[in-house]
Amino acid sequence: MGYTVSVSTGLPVELPVSVDDVKEHTYVDDAADDELLDAYIESATDEVSRMVPGGRQLVTRTWDYVLPAFPSGSDPLYLPRPPLVALVDTTGNRAIQYYDGANALTFLATTSVIVHTPWAQQGYLRTKPSTTWPSANSERDDAVTIRYTAGYGLASAVPQSLRQAIRLLVADAYENRGEGQTPKYADATLARVRSLLCTNAWGFYA
Repeated sequence: MGYTVSVSTGLPVELPVSVDDVKEHTYVDDAADDELLDAYIESATDEVSRMVPGGRQLVTRTWDYVLPAFPSGSDPLYLPRPPLVALVDTTGNRAIQYYDGANALTFLATTSVIVHTPWAQQGYLRTKPSTTWPSANSERDDAVTIRYTAGYGLASAVPQSLRQAIRLLVADAYENRGEGQTPKYADATLARVRSLLCTNAWGFYA
């Protein structure tokens, strides 16, 4: 089992909904609670990303997927946080790197794999016909790293049902706010959110 690490691009992280958008939804007029609302938006975005069956990356970001080994033979390598956009190869054939049996950092040419970005499924990589994945260092948990982008695009491209789910969570958190910025959501609100998210379910992914 692997894990993802966010890669900084030096640009601000865009959220699917803005403070002004949420203020219109919650009928908040002044700027006194803008910082609190921003924190609620960030928390709600994380919550919605997890709640969609299979998980989802909303606004496009760059990720490193780190795992202990390549798949066996020519089996597909599924990438988490769909929808997959593309491999990130800004320095020339370095989107896929691994440590070989001698623990030497090695790069697998992106031209040796096929990138599948289906709209209704989790994205994945396959080796080209008649080829197999290389062997990575079996003593490392971080033997393989895949750098890629995932997401729907800019905030405006995120499906409205997902953006509405975020608004509902933020409104609930704000209406029931207490001390601190850790939101607690009402069961009824979570039920409405789950109903919205069902339309975006693609299945449960690794």
